[in-house]
Amino acid sequence: AYFIHDLDPPGSASYGWYSFTVPFPVDAMQGVYRLDNGNWVKAVNEVNYAIMDYHEDLRAQGKYGWKKYRSILQPGTGYLMTVENALNTYRFTKTQDGNFNTAMTQTLNVTDGDEKDKGWNSIGNGTTSYVTYASTPRYAQLYNHSTNAYDIELTTGNALVVGAAYFVQATTNNSTITMQDASDATTGLLRAPQRDTESDVCFVNLSLSVNGKSSDKLFVTCDDNAATTYTIGKDVMKMGATTGVSVARIWANAKGTTLGAADVAYNGNEAIIPLGIYAPKDGEYTLSLNSNPMEDVYLTRNGVIVWNLTMSDYTFSLNAGSDTSYALQVVRRVQNTATGVDAIDNDKRGTDFVEKMIVNGQLFILRDGILYDAQGKKVSTL
Repeated sequence: AYFIHDLDPPGSASYGWYSFTVPFPVDAMQGVYRLDNGNWVKAVNEVNYAIMDYHEDLRAQGKYGWKKYRSILQPGTGYLMTVENALNTYRFTKTQDGNFNTAMTQTLNVTDGDEKDKGWNSIGNGTTSYVTYASTPRYAQLYNHSTNAYDIELTTGNALVVGAAYFVQATTNNSTITMQDASDATTGLLRAPQRDTESDVCFVNLSLSVNGKSSDKLFVTCDDNAATTYTIGKDVMKMGATTGVSVARIWANAKGTTLGAADVAYNGNEAIIPLGIYAPKDGEYTLSLNSNPMEDVYLTRNGVIVWNLTMSDYTFSLNAGSDTSYALQVVRRVQNTATGVDAIDNDKRGTDFVEKMIVNGQLFILRDGILYDAQGKKVSTL
């Protein structure tokens, strides 16, 4: 049996590294073939290709985690592979005694070290079908060869293709993550953000897009009990470069590092999340919420509200380079009170927690004595 894997669309591969895993054991020295002019030819390790595996313990010590690998590729373990001459279709042959996996549980390692660096495991879908993760961690990061950058995704609610490899950060040594068949999953859709009524946690799923296509994501949770220091499982350090890449990037500048996912504490009824945004070139960019959070999310620039993201997307111009003038302002919704002005019925976003009104036919929002227009821009103080 064998597994055929296109590292990129045919003919587009170039020198570089590609992340992958296999659905059964494969001999990294003897079991790899490449498609050359329609024929399968046995590939020679470190001539036609090279493979590296990841060592969590090295990363925990602040060292480079990748090392050359020449042994048996194991299903569910994430690897990197580089190829030559744009020959990007490879066949991985199962070892004679290897087994197929329709579901699997992967053990994760954690070595003592800095919270931001320890616990990073390179894993992947080592089964023969689409899968979903049935357990934590909540976030995964995957390497995208075409952009030379890492993309962050939720592990819950996403169906993962065969051979896809990801990074997750584990909290406990010898903990496990389970991959199960995705036949009953909603393929390709993220699970809707939600508010935990007991812990009062708001979840924000933000996209940065160019020409209608998502370029990067940022996940934010706001919680009264959020720690001021990096917390594995709630905070995720952004992997790879945030500048100097070919695609737009967005991150939270919090807890002394750049975060792709940030758990931030409320200060009273609001939480402020400083942003970093990288634009590879001058142009128009768009920020949008992937689904409706249970609180109001405003975009500020230099401390001034410029848009209400809960209401609509925000398209703006950026010059090439990094911009740190923007921030998210998440404001807890408070119970509506009588105002004597035309009240608005509740809508699907649960705006019974927001005091809204119509004045002279226009929509306004009143909070803490400050009046905002429908886009979140401050109008006046009452």
